[in-house]
Amino acid sequence: MEKKTKKVKSNSWKEIVQIFVANMITRASGNISEKIQEWFNDVKRKTIGLLFMSAGVIFVLICLAIYINTIVDNESQWAGYGAVGAIVFLVGYFMARKRK
Repeated sequence: MEKKTKKVKSNSWKEIVQIFVANMITRASGNISEKIQEWFNDVKRKTIGLLFMSAGVIFVLICLAIYINTIVDNESQWAGYGAVGAIVFLVGYFMARKRK
């Protein structure tokens, strides 16, 4: 009789622990799913923003090249595009190189 009572008590504790662990896992997986969704939305928003900023920079650089072309005489219309291209190349080079 005593073994049966201990077995019933241990089974009830076992069930309580299993339910508790199952609830904790469910909550943790829900939090992980929310964080992944939030991260994905953040990446999506930043990517769209980066695309718009890139398009804006391209338009500004084209404007700058055309402006330089108006300053330079008509025989050297390539000079504005060349100057802007060189400046953009140098900025990219200095940003990409390793710092010591």
